[in-house]
Amino acid sequence: MPNRLYKEKSLYLLQHANNPVNWYPWGQKAFRDAKKRNVPLFISIGYATCHWCHVMERESFEDQEVASFLNEHFLPIKVDREELPYVDHVYMSVCQIINGQGGWPLSVFATPDKEPFFAGTYFPRYSRANMPGFLDILKTIAIQWERCPQKLITSGKRIVEAINQAAVNKKALRGAQFEDLIKHAKEGLMSIFDGQNGGFGNAPKFPSVPFLDFLLTLYEIYGEKGLLEMVAFTLKKMRLGGIFDHLGGGFHRYSVDERWFAPHFEKMLYDQALLISTYLRAYGFTGYKSFRETAIKCGEYCLSTLFHEKGGFYSAQDADTDGVEGGYYLWSEDDIRERLGDDSSDIETFISLFNVKSGGNFEHGKNILFLKKVPSKEQSKIISDISKRLFDCRGKRNPPLIDKKIITSWNGLMITALLNLFEVTRERRYLLAAQKTGDFLIKNLFKNKVLFRRYCDGEVKFGGVLDDYSNLSLALVMLKRYTGKRNYLKLSEQFLKICHNRFYSKELETYLYADGSNLDIPIKLEPPGDSAIPSPLSTLLMSYIALYKETGKSHWLDLSEDILIKGRKGIEDSLLGYCSFLEAYLLFERAMKDDHK
Repeated sequence: MPNRLYKEKSLYLLQHANNPVNWYPWGQKAFRDAKKRNVPLFISIGYATCHWCHVMERESFEDQEVASFLNEHFLPIKVDREELPYVDHVYMSVCQIINGQGGWPLSVFATPDKEPFFAGTYFPRYSRANMPGFLDILKTIAIQWERCPQKLITSGKRIVEAINQAAVNKKALRGAQFEDLIKHAKEGLMSIFDGQNGGFGNAPKFPSVPFLDFLLTLYEIYGEKGLLEMVAFTLKKMRLGGIFDHLGGGFHRYSVDERWFAPHFEKMLYDQALLISTYLRAYGFTGYKSFRETAIKCGEYCLSTLFHEKGGFYSAQDADTDGVEGGYYLWSEDDIRERLGDDSSDIETFISLFNVKSGGNFEHGKNILFLKKVPSKEQSKIISDISKRLFDCRGKRNPPLIDKKIITSWNGLMITALLNLFEVTRERRYLLAAQKTGDFLIKNLFKNKVLFRRYCDGEVKFGGVLDDYSNLSLALVMLKRYTGKRNYLKLSEQFLKICHNRFYSKELETYLYADGSNLDIPIKLEPPGDSAIPSPLSTLLMSYIALYKETGKSHWLDLSEDILIKGRKGIEDSLLGYCSFLEAYLLFERAMKDDHK
């Protein structure tokens, strides 16, 4: 029998609807029942295209023994982090405080009042190495709750109190400090830059677009060529690596190694949108045609695979195919030869260039297609011809699932990316797709003066968080520039006025991540810093700056200045987590100088 998730629209929740675990969706019903039964909450947070979420489901949530114990001693709740990012943000912060790191699936244990007392990420079914088994953890916490629940309740209250007090105690920055912070952030990025492979730090390695955009803005303002070279080298290495889908276009989520070779194979809309804009920006500075072509291939992937026929883009494509991670994208050498059906020299060239081995360059005799160096013009033509044929063959495979949620924030990023593609290529279909997406969001996700977070299968749900308002507002300003339609500008202003009224906290002198109607959690919801996407506060600031430049209204400049004067509290404690905010400061300063001219 299906559990309570069967009525949900989220693909992630539906994936768990037939688990023997008696899952509840996040909501008052779950909290009331937990209090009535006097049991702790087990909150499992993930997303539909998360590989390790699938693994934990197969190992534990489909296991009858685990499910029976979980149902008897806990109130289990499933959360799609993409639908409720503020829930994920708060509990991920707790996990990072407790463990020093986070990730998904996120596993949280909390009191019936939602106060967390223990958190972790993936737990295996059985204990191994230094990882405790999930059932062992459940049994330990159940015994503690039965024998001394007040100890866990007190622990939860202390965690909540400590986080809330830290938010109040953070000191604001003052103007002159920004120059020092920018200098330190630049030096910090230079110190962790991988000069051999590109990117920053060691494995796992992410595209880290906020880092790249910050360096591009520094180069644009100060002309330091070394910064542009760091970005260009990284973008070249990513484009050559297995993190890029050489046949179908688009980037996978991240690389598990430092060489960009072996990715986690899910594809996220926000990665495509941000990387399109970054590659095009780098193309403008360098003239490298491969950057332009990479952006176009990402855009074509999104339009062909993720675009909703009425407008808007789906959120992601899964990593797994028939339970095998990356199976859709992997090839054996024999498979390539059989599919192409001949022994021409072009095929030999293709196999050599993409480092295809007879025994496989990856797992189970399979190969990830990747390039070690930029191909010549003649080699590029061979690659193009063979890739089209292999892509057609791959199309006959069972494709990874698509998560058909349409997320407002990510679609705002995609509108901006499409307009950047139009600016470079002058192909009107990019402009039309951007306009169609903007119109779809306005028509379907803005109701009763509330901008909603997601649309799925005709259902609109969940009040938007800060970046839903800011990313869409910024995209609408750009739509007005390219279409001349002032209605987009009026809507952008309307969204940001609503945003200020709903999210600004006088107590903290900054914006909350979610407004008062969403506060189901007893922790103050400060906006997160940079993650895969820029911090919400930075895009809000950029939206204010864009509206000021477009309208000349000093109100938007005052709001921009207010954010910057008070600063992002605590930014110096995690400087590289706020590169996009520092970039927004630089853009503000440049806008002020242009104004004085």
